[in-house]
Amino acid sequence: MKDKLERRDFLKLSALAAAGSYATLFEKQAVRLAGSASGENILIVVFDTLSAKHLSLYGYQRNTTPNIERIAQRGIVYHEHYAGGPYTTPGTASLLTGTYPWTHRAFRVQSQVAKEFENKNIFSLFEDYHRIAYTHNPVANTFLRQFLSSLDTYIPRQDLFLLEDYVLEKLLINDYDTASIFKRQLYVQNDGDFYSLFLPNLLRKTDRFERQKRYLEKKYAEEFPRGLPGELNHFILEDGINAMQGTLPSLDSPYLAYYHFFPPHAPYTTRRDFYDAYNNDGYEPVKKPEHLFSRKISWKNLVKNRRAYDEFILYVDHEFGRLYDYLESSGHLDNTWVIFTSDHGELFERGIKGHFTESLHQPVVNVPLIILPPGQTKRVDVYDNTSCVDLIPTLLNIANRDIPEWLEGELLPPYGPVIPNREIYALQARHEPMSQPIKAATAMLVKNEFKLTKYFGYAKVKREVKGDGLYELYNIHDDPEELNNLYESMPDVAGELTEILNNRIEKENAPYLPRK
Repeated sequence: MKDKLERRDFLKLSALAAAGSYATLFEKQAVRLAGSASGENILIVVFDTLSAKHLSLYGYQRNTTPNIERIAQRGIVYHEHYAGGPYTTPGTASLLTGTYPWTHRAFRVQSQVAKEFENKNIFSLFEDYHRIAYTHNPVANTFLRQFLSSLDTYIPRQDLFLLEDYVLEKLLINDYDTASIFKRQLYVQNDGDFYSLFLPNLLRKTDRFERQKRYLEKKYAEEFPRGLPGELNHFILEDGINAMQGTLPSLDSPYLAYYHFFPPHAPYTTRRDFYDAYNNDGYEPVKKPEHLFSRKISWKNLVKNRRAYDEFILYVDHEFGRLYDYLESSGHLDNTWVIFTSDHGELFERGIKGHFTESLHQPVVNVPLIILPPGQTKRVDVYDNTSCVDLIPTLLNIANRDIPEWLEGELLPPYGPVIPNREIYALQARHEPMSQPIKAATAMLVKNEFKLTKYFGYAKVKREVKGDGLYELYNIHDDPEELNNLYESMPDVAGELTEILNNRIEKENAPYLPRK
């Protein structure tokens, strides 16, 4: 692992070195792809809520990813890769449409993307591939169901659950995802729009689902000491991996497969093999001051949950390693591109736990991305800033396809040139309506080594701050923990980035403003 000085030096030199090293690799890939691009499969594996800041692959002090690090020796590893937002709705929608949240308009937890993207998404762009998709997550499944016309094989999420629901899903039989989200918010106090103090207790006493749930939790208590994975409809990650192994070889080639698994999303219920792996390991995370949007979670609670989350990542690492080894031993990797990534991260700092937060600090938006091309045997590390919206244009380029103008991403290095002074965005606007201008949100701009975050429109900000919002400016290369807000001490940089970000927000809001 590089120390801070080495890493900073590398970052300063990377722009110069990239042109040569990336170009060499790109030329080799282009020659190889020239005669076989139309016959290669694409497998995208998403693990929900997986923060790059918690992976030893990227320098985290706990050894959370031994298998992923082994696999990464044959791939392209992206270090400064950003989600479109801090929770599933904007993060997954940006990944699947190649556009930022203010474009696809999926803000609220239960919302779909704007109507136009029903036929403008990753699946519609690979119409001659066999397109297959699955997710554990009811929110992500909202998008898969919206894109059904662009899918050849849609696997219902309940197919890999250990038990079925019998109350709300029966009441809302034609909208399983809405029912699941509704029930999740009844049971799980997570700032849900429908949270109730009365209904959960009533359902627990009368619901057949709850009786089966208790039976399963008792049955698997030894294997999963903290409880089964999943908030309500429990599952075992092994079943998902096994299902992939049974399905992928039978698909017509080429295929585009999208599998979006729930772990390591809360609750952090790892398997017995990894339970207490970091108990009393001596690791002490950096204690940071509480944020304006702190939820007042105690430091002790944050440390405890961080440990459970890290142990859950070990479970993810093991199962992805098992999947990769199967694909390799079966010869499947000879003509399959494997993409490993996440929709957003997780926070255990500043009095905040989780990802339903106004914050856009690094652990919740900096996510992993590894591209594993067929036949590649050497690891390549990319330190340039990249975004989840870059994945679709890159895959289209790899497959020798035209890239439509409505996509907002760029080609990922080494498949395209490094873009100097590139601007990358993320947005949190979970209470905003789809068809109106964004009034209360958190917007992020990353440019070179600087990251500007603007909190605006919130009642709390209006009470605490004069002006149009609260701003935070960090040098994320020299200050990766985001401890030193430079907004007042670097007025030139702050002014430039503020103008860029505010102009972009104004531009994106313009079509939704009332006509004069």
